[in-house]
Amino acid sequence: MGNTVSDSKVKAALAATVELYYRTNKIVGIIAGAFPAGTAGTSNYWLFAEGTMRGPNSTPPDRKTMWQLGSVTKTFTATLLAGAASEGRLALDTTVQSLAPSGAVIPAYSTYQGTTEIRLLDLATHTAGLPQDPPNVPAGGYTPSDMYRYLRGYALAVRPGEGWNYSNLGYGLLSNVLVNLDDLKGYGALFDELKRKGKFELPDTVLDPKPEQRTRLAWGYDATGARAPWRTVTWPAFDGSGALYSTIDDAMVWLSYNLGALSSPLDPPASCHSGCLLQGSSECHGARMAVLSARRRTGHVPGQRRIDQRLQQLCRLGPRAGSGGRDPLQQLGRVASNSWSGNAPDSHASPATGQVKPEDLSG
Repeated sequence: MGNTVSDSKVKAALAATVELYYRTNKIVGIIAGAFPAGTAGTSNYWLFAEGTMRGPNSTPPDRKTMWQLGSVTKTFTATLLAGAASEGRLALDTTVQSLAPSGAVIPAYSTYQGTTEIRLLDLATHTAGLPQDPPNVPAGGYTPSDMYRYLRGYALAVRPGEGWNYSNLGYGLLSNVLVNLDDLKGYGALFDELKRKGKFELPDTVLDPKPEQRTRLAWGYDATGARAPWRTVTWPAFDGSGALYSTIDDAMVWLSYNLGALSSPLDPPASCHSGCLLQGSSECHGARMAVLSARRRTGHVPGQRRIDQRLQQLCRLGPRAGSGGRDPLQQLGRVASNSWSGNAPDSHASPATGQVKPEDLSG
């Protein structure tokens, strides 16, 4: 970046872009961060902020303002999947049915030629054939038991792995399967394990903000200008799809890790690369499944067979020259935070997720 255009010009262009987005869309507030050339992994990032935290006459957002991350949460869930694969507790091509709670029925695609089941990799890459969201979600919330009841009656229209459709439901299912794998109470406990194992300094990245953090929370607004609810009605079943909160400071740390600029105990050995995870190798962790999950909703994603082929190629080739010894899939990251997310602290509700009982899955 610095070789052809000065950092000052790049910074000015980014600032103008953020301001234009803010004014054109008439949003309440927005914040963005960017690393100057060669500074990823440091705290010396550029900060761009417009508007306010909570409507007219409130304070501007800053580095410690809490935002609802929305679907950036999916990058953490995908990393949890990669971690479980690297530890040899599962493989990316493990069927979801084999890890689902007792009594749960995961839809499969059946023809006279045979049956294709949904794999974990299908969920992580939005190629499972599941819809974006379940219809008719009750106002009182959507529990894991509600989700499994819906899946029991859902019929796949396409073979898993052959078509792309952005799916919050898919990531809700993926996160709940991972919670069930570790016999934890919910996604919050699973996410805390990720931070502990990875030694990530993310003090403000949480599922349920503490009282002090709520004082720093940016409020969300709907299209009519009304305050949006703090928690969407699909939680807690979809906590792993979009429920985390964070600050731009924490988000830039996470971005640095995904760019390969920060190390962690979760890093793979130098000989490890992403294709190993298809076989659930206990020696590898490096693939950032976040790269595979963070696709644009309108973008084209190749069929699962092509994804598998690419991963197999990476397994044979190993880390690319010029990538600092890191897996090529680690080299992409993205952070986006704005006040469209919707987070009103006075509507806080945190229903217990709990473990799903077999009797809850019938009917």
